[in-house]
Amino acid sequence: MNEEMDDNTYKTSSRGPQMTVRKRRSGARQMSGCSRFAPVGLGVMGVLLLMITTGLCVYYTFKLSQERDQLLSHCNALTQERQTLLNNYNDSTQDRETLLNNYIASIQEKEIFQSSNYALTKERDQLLRNYNIVTQERDQLRNKLPCPDGWKLYGKCYHITSPEQNWAEARRACQYLGADLVTIKNKEEQVFISQMRRWGWIGLQRYGSSWMWVDGTPLSTGYWIPGQLTNNNERCAMTGSLGESPILSWQDYPCSQQFSPICEKQVH
Repeated sequence: MNEEMDDNTYKTSSRGPQMTVRKRRSGARQMSGCSRFAPVGLGVMGVLLLMITTGLCVYYTFKLSQERDQLLSHCNALTQERQTLLNNYNDSTQDRETLLNNYIASIQEKEIFQSSNYALTKERDQLLRNYNIVTQERDQLRNKLPCPDGWKLYGKCYHITSPEQNWAEARRACQYLGADLVTIKNKEEQVFISQMRRWGWIGLQRYGSSWMWVDGTPLSTGYWIPGQLTNNNERCAMTGSLGESPILSWQDYPCSQQFSPICEKQVH
């Protein structure tokens, strides 16, 4: 029995090295297969890494390019805005200079105007004083004159006024001037009135069959044109020069007729 056991043990132990060698060969073959696949895997990984790296490079290059373009666009916009602001500043500076020059010119013009105004004021005051002096002298001379301006002197002052009006209105116009319608008392005065060469009312009016002057005296001598005094409705007298006779120039007319008044007043 012991012998049998020894035989089995020997058989078993004699198989052991063979099995170990087989196992080693099998592991070597496995390791040899793995070693063949390792470079492939590494290559694939390298390709993947290269692809990933390339993709990332392309992505970030594109992204950076976009950002660069955006920054460049912003930079250009800022440059344009800066140029616009600079132009506006230059324009504002020019406008300021223009306004300043205009202000200085206005001040100078104001000073010139004030100086001219002062000189004109002095000249005006002097002219006003001279005017007052001349006016006073004129009034004094007028007071020394026997008749007012526009009046004619012949013992008394005579003046033919305008416009033409009826006899009553003509008398009021003379009275307004401090005079009355003329009363002709002699031939010399009649000739003088005729030489004025204007038709006009005289201060003679009919009352009934008598003619009375405005001073209340009756007519003593008349200088009627022949053929007058035929119409009792013609109650007011006027005179003028017909060019034929400077003496006989009176005519009777209705008092409503329109003629200029011949006024008469005493000398100063």
